Amino acid sequence: MSISVPGRRVVAGFGRTRRGRVAALALSSCAALGLGAGMTGPVSPAAAAPRCDHVAKDNRPELREGDRDDAVAQVQCLIDTRSGAPGELPETGVFDAATADGVRWVQKCNGLDPSGVTNEATWKALYRAKKGCGRQAEHTGTE
Repeated sequence: MSISVPGRRVVAGFGRTRRGRVAALALSSCAALGLGAGMTGPVSPAAAAPRCDHVAKDNRPELREGDRDDAVAQVQCLIDTRSGAPGELPETGVFDAATADGVRWVQKCNGLDPSGVTNEATWKALYRAKKGCGRQAEHTGTE
């Protein structure tokens, strides 16, 4: 794009000065390399939220300590990203003591029996995280 100015030609908003040519070159180089992609503004929360997609959403087996499965990784992801449970729970696919503690935390927070086993009610609670659950547990001291 060129804009004619009497006695001077301006190209794409940059003057014909050395500084303008350097700026134009830097800008086109960044565009060619894809730098700045995604830097168009704030990212929406939905786009920023991690997806838990280890298994299909309707795959809800009963899981307990000692189990190894992709569904366990799904439970770990849901606890870590949606429940508000304190700490970070790695997605290993192994239902260990930390996972059992996380499941019990979600169960208590949602008024369920804290068995540490993922039954249908627990899966529903994992997929439909109770808002404020994490803050509520911090204030009451339940974990």
